[in-house]
Amino acid sequence: MIKDEKFRGAVLEDYRNAMKGDRSYIIAEQPKILSGENVYQATYWADLGIYYTKNNKWNEAASCLEKSEKLGLTTYWVNAELGAAYSKIGRENEAITRLEDALMVRPSSSFYPYLADAHIGLAQKYKAEERFDDARKELDKIIANPEMKFAYGAAKHLLARIDHIEGLKLLETEPERGIAVLTASVAAYRSAFTYYQEGNPNFEILKTGFANAYHNLVGAYVNTGRIEEAKKTLAAAIIEAKEKHLPIEELSGVEKEIERLK
Repeated sequence: MIKDEKFRGAVLEDYRNAMKGDRSYIIAEQPKILSGENVYQATYWADLGIYYTKNNKWNEAASCLEKSEKLGLTTYWVNAELGAAYSKIGRENEAITRLEDALMVRPSSSFYPYLADAHIGLAQKYKAEERFDDARKELDKIIANPEMKFAYGAAKHLLARIDHIEGLKLLETEPERGIAVLTASVAAYRSAFTYYQEGNPNFEILKTGFANAYHNLVGAYVNTGRIEEAKKTLAAAIIEAKEKHLPIEELSGVEKEIERLK
C-alpha cells in the first residue's frame, strides 16, 4: 500500500464511517458487488488515484485507479478519472474511449477538458506521422461538440497548422491542391483568431503562423503564374494584418516579388 500514512489513516477512517452510513468523504461510488475488505482496498485505491489526479501526479493516479478497477470497482468515477489520467500520460485512445463512455452516462463539465486534451494529443501524434486526415478527424470531434467550445481556439489553431504543413508539401507535386489547402489554412487561422485573446500564451504564435500562411499562399500564386490572384490575396493580407496586428513584415518578400513581375 501507500507510504503516506497520514493519507492512509484519514481515508481508512472515512471508509469505516462510510460503512456506518456517513459518506461525506467518499468520492468513488460504493460497489454493490464488493464486500468486506475488498470494499476497503478497492475504494482506497480509487480515492488515492483521485487524490493523485488533484495533485497532477498522473502516472501514480493511473496506477492506483487501475488497481481499484482490477479489484472490481468499475464505477463511473473510476472510469472517468482513469480516462483523465490517460489523457495526461499519452494514452489518448484509451482516454477517449473511457471519457466518452463516462460522459454518455453522466455529462460533466469537469471531464470535457481531458477529452479535448486527448483529441488534441492524438491529433498532434497523427500530424507528426503526416496522417493529416486522421488528425483533422480528431479536431473535428472537438469542433462539433458545443461542450468543448473552450477548446475551439486550440483545435482550430492546430487545424490551421496541419493545413499549412500539408499545403506546402502538396505545392511540390500538386500545386492547385496545395493552394486550396493553404487557402483552408488561412481560413482556419482566421477562425482560431476569433477564439484566442491577448494573454493566451499561444496568441503570438498564432499571429505569426497566420501571416506565414498568407505569405506562402501569395507566393504559391506567384509561382504558378497567377499574378492577379496573388495581388488580391496580398491586398487582403495587408488589410487583415493591420486589423489583427499580425507581423506584416512576413509579407514584404512576396510584395517585392509581385512588384518585380509587373
